[in-house]
Amino acid sequence: MIEYFLNNKEWIFSGVGLLAITSFISVVFRRKNNEIENLKSRLNLQQNNNSNVQINGQSQSQSVIVNVDSKIGEVTSSEAYSLDKNMVVSPLKKINKLTPAQITEKLNGVPVLMRNEMITKIKGLKVEWNTTLSSASYLDDNLIQLFLKINEDGSQSDIAICKVSKNDYAELAMASKGTPIRIIGEIDSIDLCFNLKNVQLLF
Repeated sequence: MIEYFLNNKEWIFSGVGLLAITSFISVVFRRKNNEIENLKSRLNLQQNNNSNVQINGQSQSQSVIVNVDSKIGEVTSSEAYSLDKNMVVSPLKKINKLTPAQITEKLNGVPVLMRNEMITKIKGLKVEWNTTLSSASYLDDNLIQLFLKINEDGSQSDIAICKVSKNDYAELAMASKGTPIRIIGEIDSIDLCFNLKNVQLLF
């Protein structure tokens, strides 16, 4: 390589040689620049695509609050709904502040033939009441039925009935009559007692 350079130094350092070398270097740098620009373009394109996905995601999913008033005399219930394009709409029930005495008063204040219609409107209301354990029995190896005295408005005349899993409430194994229990649940039916479903017990 060195011998070739020495033998051709006059040609290399002549105008033609310098032009050839300069052209070669320009071609190399131009290719490098083109590769860098192409890489930058691909990166920018990926970033733009990611931004579009985020924007679309925000526009497709949104939470909306819808107030649904079910008038039962002065009784109203509100439900919050979470709306999503890819999700099933489901109600998120708020706890109603009605006491058993207030519900009973409303039922007694309507004509007898309208009682069932009123109960239908009350059905599904989510309530939270202070109670004490009255009695309990096994329905099967896991399911327990509870009878609870409701301690609201200073009265213990109303009874709440519910079913729970013993696996969810180990405290029931040692609970005695009169044990305070705060119950949260939905009114399933009203006969002589308040039957609740989807309950949560707080000891």
